[in-house]
Amino acid sequence: MMLHMTPQKQPAQTMYTWDQHYVNEVRALSSSRGREMPRRIERASMPVRPCPRTELLTLRQEVRRMRREAEQVAKLKVQVETLKANLRHVLDKNRQMSDLIEEQRRNVEAVDHREEAAQARRSQLDCARQLFRAMLDGRGQENAPPNSALCTAG
Repeated sequence: MMLHMTPQKQPAQTMYTWDQHYVNEVRALSSSRGREMPRRIERASMPVRPCPRTELLTLRQEVRRMRREAEQVAKLKVQVETLKANLRHVLDKNRQMSDLIEEQRRNVEAVDHREEAAQARRSQLDCARQLFRAMLDGRGQENAPPNSALCTAG
């Protein structure tokens, strides 16, 4: 009787998918750092990856920088609003002053016009006086002083 012996199969080398390989590496890395990893990491919604200290520090610096920038933006917004209010106030004052200047200019023009009219009346009155004196003195128009020519022209 002959026994037929079939060679035993050697255990096949374990073939890992990329995901499983990553999980095994993460477990080995975390166990070397003394951290406890979940047993079934492959079911986690996101792969657990230890965050290197430098990356963490970089992120914290970025957060600090962004907070500082946000504070600066808030301060600048307050300054802009203050400047807008000041500008409105100055523009209102400017309009008021422009109105006052325009009113004063009109008043000066009116005074000038009245003075010119008064000067013209005085001039005509002077001419009329000269003419009347000339008539009372018995002098005629032909003997009138040279100034009377201006009086008749006006």
